[in-house]
Amino acid sequence: MVEFFDSRQIDIASSGLEAQTLTIADTKAVGANVECRKVLVKAESGKTVYIGDSDVDDNYPPLPNDTYLELTVSNTKYLNFYGNDGDKVFLIVLP
Repeated sequence: MVEFFDSRQIDIASSGLEAQTLTIADTKAVGANVECRKVLVKAESGKTVYIGDSDVDDNYPPLPNDTYLELTVSNTKYLNFYGNDGDKVFLIVLP
């Protein structure tokens, strides 16, 4: 069991979902190469992470870290995140 979004317990293996934890390194993180149709994503609690692969405009809000954001994407390799080294981004991949 994994405690993930909204303090709910999710059994990833039995649900057929895949979880990814990305760690920001050199201010960037990229999703693994996994085909999907949607991804649930959130930042580590208390951390500020943005979607993108470089400096972002302050007018764009950061990823939520208290709930999830649902993104439609065909492969997690297209997801780029920008933040401070060591910060984490959590993904649940929906096949």
